[in-house]
Amino acid sequence: MAKEDKRMSAKREMKDKRTVMQGNNQSLTDSCSTVDSILLEIDAVAPKSYDTNEGTVRRVSFGEVEIRPYFTTIGDNPGSMCGAPVTLSWDFDTEAVRRLQLEEYEERRGPPRSGKALFLDREVREAILLECGFPIQEIIVAANQATLDRLKRRKTVMTLKYAPLHEALEKVKRKVTRIRWIVL
Repeated sequence: MAKEDKRMSAKREMKDKRTVMQGNNQSLTDSCSTVDSILLEIDAVAPKSYDTNEGTVRRVSFGEVEIRPYFTTIGDNPGSMCGAPVTLSWDFDTEAVRRLQLEEYEERRGPPRSGKALFLDREVREAILLECGFPIQEIIVAANQATLDRLKRRKTVMTLKYAPLHEALEKVKRKVTRIRWIVL
């Protein structure tokens, strides 16, 4: 039942994105951040290109920054050490979107955070997912899947040193098969 609801939700989401991408006269701030809308935004602020001796020169300038708070969802990246991964959804809160002039944004933003400040341990990620309304069973399933994916990655890394040998064996197998085909 839950899988069916997710599929229907995903179909609706894709339909909504297609409607936005078809250019239904919505403003760019109402649309999702698709490649098309990004290109339209750049075209809107970029002056025309001009030719020089070296070739065509194009300039892009930015005047506004739009900050969109995206929703959090269960992820599929097994990069963490343990637990369920967390990722951003494609959906964002349209009512909480803020627009700032570039200069104002640069003044307000703090210094970049270090890698350790960006790290979320397992308990924090689980608390975030529970707060977002995900059932504990889904979190456990995602954590188990991430563990399996991590094990597959480790196996791949451990067998990479044998890749040249595997390639040579495959080459020999193909030649033997070809020779057997010709002989028969």
